[in-house]
Amino acid sequence: MTDRSISLSGASDGSSFLPDERGRWAGFLARYKGRRITVTAEAERVRRSKQANDRYWARIVPFYQEWVGEDDKLQAHEDILAQCSKTTRILPTGEVIETIQRSRFKTVEEFQEFTEKAERWLASHGVLIPD
Repeated sequence: MTDRSISLSGASDGSSFLPDERGRWAGFLARYKGRRITVTAEAERVRRSKQANDRYWARIVPFYQEWVGEDDKLQAHEDILAQCSKTTRILPTGEVIETIQRSRFKTVEEFQEFTEKAERWLASHGVLIPD
């Protein structure tokens, strides 16, 4: 974003944008009266709840780290992704490849499924995470 842009959240009624902060939107538009502007819109995507994120990074990842003796939290995260977040992709050639779906692109529900899968995977190896 530049100093001349604004980022606002809001809703759509199907034909109009209804900003959460209408005053900011009106103020922004007032600066450009009589001029053309470009507005880019994208659907808001809530990626995960704070509670789920905190549980993953403060409980699941550290238990995995302790189990395997990994000091680096990000490497532990990569290991968990490699075990619990695989997906397949079909290339234009028809070849099917296995890839890792990054956690930052998961919806709230997908992230919940991922963390539950990670906990089940750890439990299958004797690593139990208390509530």
